[in-house]
Amino acid sequence: MQLTEAVLLQLARFPTLAFSSYHFLGEAHAAVANHAAAQGYYTRALGTGRVTDSTIYHHQGITQVALGCYAEAETSLRAALARKPQAWWSCKSLGEILLLQGRLPEAEIYFSKALATNNTDFWAHYHRFECQRASIGCEAALLNWLDGVLAAPLMSELRMETGLFWEYSCKYAPEHLEKLRRVAVRYPESHEVSFLLSCLIGHMGQVEEATAQLLQYMKAAWHRDYSQWATLSSQTHKDPEFVIIGTEKGGSSALYSYLIDHPLICPAVVKEVNYWSSNQVHGSAWYRACFMPIPAMALQITGEASIFSLWHEQAPEKMAVFRADMKLLLILRDPVQRAYSAYQMRKRLGADMPNWDVLVEQELHAHPYCPLQPEDLPAGYQGSSMMLNGAVLPFLKRWMCYFPRAQFLILQNSDLSSDTQATVNAAYTFLDLPAHTVSSTQRLNVGTYAPMAPDVERRLRDWYRPHQSALAKFLTMELA
Repeated sequence: MQLTEAVLLQLARFPTLAFSSYHFLGEAHAAVANHAAAQGYYTRALGTGRVTDSTIYHHQGITQVALGCYAEAETSLRAALARKPQAWWSCKSLGEILLLQGRLPEAEIYFSKALATNNTDFWAHYHRFECQRASIGCEAALLNWLDGVLAAPLMSELRMETGLFWEYSCKYAPEHLEKLRRVAVRYPESHEVSFLLSCLIGHMGQVEEATAQLLQYMKAAWHRDYSQWATLSSQTHKDPEFVIIGTEKGGSSALYSYLIDHPLICPAVVKEVNYWSSNQVHGSAWYRACFMPIPAMALQITGEASIFSLWHEQAPEKMAVFRADMKLLLILRDPVQRAYSAYQMRKRLGADMPNWDVLVEQELHAHPYCPLQPEDLPAGYQGSSMMLNGAVLPFLKRWMCYFPRAQFLILQNSDLSSDTQATVNAAYTFLDLPAHTVSSTQRLNVGTYAPMAPDVERRLRDWYRPHQSALAKFLTMELA
């Protein structure tokens, strides 16, 4: 790379070769995630005044997104589209930037433009659903998504985030179910489609069929992805070994992705099964069907990450009945930043919420003191307060009434960011697994947004301060 870079920099001294040399160097650095260097070379390429097409603007926009420079990325992608309006890839990328900023109506326009030119991009289909969910409702948006996917030529794969779908699955009609069955036939290897189909069947009251459908899919996944172990036969299969129980916007997606990177950890059908908080109506047989049927003598284990479990009052007791030796992972984050991140995520998803300072005022008025004990929590609390969700201590104390401290691994988001491999190694050790180097340390679901007002942040830090002090003492005593 260094030799090639030196040669290209020499070539860039010639005016006719400068643009292509700098552009190539930008692409080379972007390919290895050296986005700052890539941005520098793209800027130098544009500075030559020899731009021949829209590609350079598109590449610059993608790099600016990676750097968190959304306004600059929007400008670059609009410049790309000004030169090539039919470039569906730039339409899609611009839609994604607008979606990240919560500008859903504008984002929908660009996802629709992308699909008008190329309707085989599964993320464009899903992102348009995200936008329409906020404008026309989840049921109508799902019908549009189903119709779009069924009308499109067969795509290489079909991916989506299931959370936005199953959350409202009790409202869906038989029309949704019939179309989703057709989608499942077209995409038999899509684990998200299989999970959503099972949830809808279950919410229609057909729990046995929902369980059988999911079990069949996960059995096929086991034989497909772990063929060298598929010859093992067993009358019993392993239950999930672990659950990441929280926290929301704490880094659970990244942690789970690192865990299932280990060759001895089989992923659940989806990261967040949410059985302990929302889907217990389907029964424990359905929950077991969400995991690959790992024979008892196999070396693999499995688990999931249902972060809403932390807040639900009945979840610890019911999980202890299901498996008393379940291993529980909890990843913590600065509660003020966690709450603000969760708020921004929900706003991006189209939730109808007041401005942040208004929400803080409302919640602190409703909860003058941060709870420290389980009995301080509102009766039947299930995660409805942005601020209470970050008060981990009373929830953790409730969980420790049912599980001993030795079955918990409590990690810090800051450690996962600053020393990813060492933090993940601690999780592997906790799960009694051999060491493994993760293949990628890319963080997931990272949002970029304006900082909160300093006075609002001070109020929140004052509110959380007794909790943070008590939490630190509690964890120190428990470790001792």
